Amino acid sequence: MAEEMLKQCDLKKSDLNAVAFGSGPGSFNGIRVAASFAHGVAMAQNINIVPCSTLHALAMTPNFTTSRNVLVISDARQSEVYWSCVRLSAEGQIDEIVVENKVTKPSDVSVPKEAKWCVVSSKWTYYEEFLPSYIKILPRITCDYPSALPIAKFARHSLQRKKEFSPIEAMPVYLRSPIR
Repeated sequence: MAEEMLKQCDLKKSDLNAVAFGSGPGSFNGIRVAASFAHGVAMAQNINIVPCSTLHALAMTPNFTTSRNVLVISDARQSEVYWSCVRLSAEGQIDEIVVENKVTKPSDVSVPKEAKWCVVSSKWTYYEEFLPSYIKILPRITCDYPSALPIAKFARHSLQRKKEFSPIEAMPVYLRSPIR
């Protein structure tokens, strides 16, 4: 599939200078496959690897936000949600992580009160009734999943700022403790 995608874009493997991937949180198997594929390509082509939080990718999705302060919420199953609060730059990049990626009950989601926030979420309807009332009334956009475009833009921005990631840093994000 990757070779077909390169062919459709009239690119060769040697044209690549980095590979980016959605590092989670999310589907345990999905983020493992994404990380493994990205590591394989990076090692085989001797290029940079850039992990991007899937929550932050949702926040950076063009035309999704009504504010530079974004609360991102995603279904984590098991009656929990993944969430994070970020501030975006004027260019739509992560400027500041206000609340790092978390997994909690929907009732425990919160935002700092000193700023106006908007919500970008996936699978909103599953947990909306359990969110705090002040979160429910925030402007929001709902989508299914993050797309590759914000992940690619995040990678380009990171590399332009000379932010390189070692393979050890480019790992899947797991927020739950291992199930025993």
